[in-house]
Amino acid sequence: MLFRSLKGSVIANGVVSTTLSDAETLWTEIPANASASLEATDKKVGSYSGELTVGASQTGLLAYQLISPTVDISSLDSISLWVKPSLVTPSSRLQLRLSDDGTSCGTGGNYEDINLPALTAGSWKNIIVGITDSTTRTSVACVGLVANTSYSATATVNFDEIIVQG
Repeated sequence: MLFRSLKGSVIANGVVSTTLSDAETLWTEIPANASASLEATDKKVGSYSGELTVGASQTGLLAYQLISPTVDISSLDSISLWVKPSLVTPSSRLQLRLSDDGTSCGTGGNYEDINLPALTAGSWKNIIVGITDSTTRTSVACVGLVANTSYSATATVNFDEIIVQG
């Protein structure tokens, strides 16, 4: 019987990750016809999920959470998050915003809006999206949710555990 020995070693580095929002604290809402709250019953991780109620025809930045201290994600390449809309949501209707603006989440700084895929009404989905230009993201100060196109009726969007990973 022939036995071979394995020489050398394999070193596996763990996947680096940083939590941008755990949805345990209330986000700041922007437009008058959007409201942010914490949902204790319908959640994926922890005690709460974030919940946004969005009026029909609303577009733009809906709500955001400031990140302090800022985080450097320049070596990371994707974001994982849980999302559950009350209405069918076509691809690119919702976007996740990363911004270096620690005041208003993008209106006074550099930001990137990342399209989210199509979502089924009433179902939680774990989404992983790529960061298109992480090399310039050395001081992310804010994460936000944007309506790129509007819903035709009032919608509720729950979200949880927004984590950037590499």
